[in-house]
Amino acid sequence: MIRIRTLLGHLKNRHVRGMGVLPMCLRAVPALQIRAFHDRDGRETHGRDARATAFQRFLLTVAAISTAMLGGCTGGTQKVSSTPPPPVDEVDRIIPLISPSPVNWDGRPGADGLEVCVHFFRYSQGLPVTVRGSLEFVLYEGVIGVKDLPSAKPFRSWRFSSEELKAHRIRRMMGWGYAMRLPWGNAPPTASAVTLLVRYTPLKGRPVSSDPTAIPLSTR
Repeated sequence: MIRIRTLLGHLKNRHVRGMGVLPMCLRAVPALQIRAFHDRDGRETHGRDARATAFQRFLLTVAAISTAMLGGCTGGTQKVSSTPPPPVDEVDRIIPLISPSPVNWDGRPGADGLEVCVHFFRYSQGLPVTVRGSLEFVLYEGVIGVKDLPSAKPFRSWRFSSEELKAHRIRRMMGWGYAMRLPWGNAPPTASAVTLLVRYTPLKGRPVSSDPTAIPLSTR
């Protein structure tokens, strides 16, 4: 069973306004949380048959956006500035848009890592904001739920300081965000799926984490 979490909840609360959201989501699949199942050997699988295809996730994305908009998401379209908005310390929500499967960058056999675009939101503002703090990506092998995160062992992590994040700013139809590649080098994960958690730490204030996102390991 696949449950759409981050983008749908944000749209229902009207933190993302305007039809500019839809084209963005047609280019990148938002964070989905996949409920874990166990096979006969006790290993975690994801989905009914352990294969969550990009096309299925695409259809669920469009359905979620349509449902949210029909459910009362109002407000006029806000224009995205040609320059980044002033950075803020605290944010209320993180929405990561993650490649639906690992990506091959060098043309040689085997996936090289993940591509991610992260947007930060404050409840008081309709468009995404830029940030002053640092950003960390934590990758786990297998499908890891929220309740299992404290005891799970990270497979790999990447950290971007406030200064480093400036080089990753990107302007999209949805608004300003941060795009980065997360390479795992010569030690790729061996599980059939991985789980990615995004954690933001402000200079002052409370840290905020995304929902854990499960990604099947089929190279595109």
